[in-house]
Amino acid sequence: MPDLQTRHTRAVAAISSDRFHKYLMTSAAVALISIVVPSFAAANEWTGAISNDFFEPGNWDDGAGPQGDSSSVNNGSAIGTI
Repeated sequence: MPDLQTRHTRAVAAISSDRFHKYLMTSAAVALISIVVPSFAAANEWTGAISNDFFEPGNWDDGAGPQGDSSSVNNGSAIGTI
């Protein structure tokens, strides 16, 4: 019969192995979801090629203009690179 220390060591090893397995499976699931789920954000830059009309699709580099109900308008240049 194994002594108390041996049984304790085996129990700790079993718990550590179980936690590692859960961590590994969770990490794999998060990585898979990150790859599979498409990104909906896309850079769409103002060119002003046709006019000063914000809603004119031809004034945007993708030829469609902002889609949806939100847009981001930046009036200045970036100070630094992050």
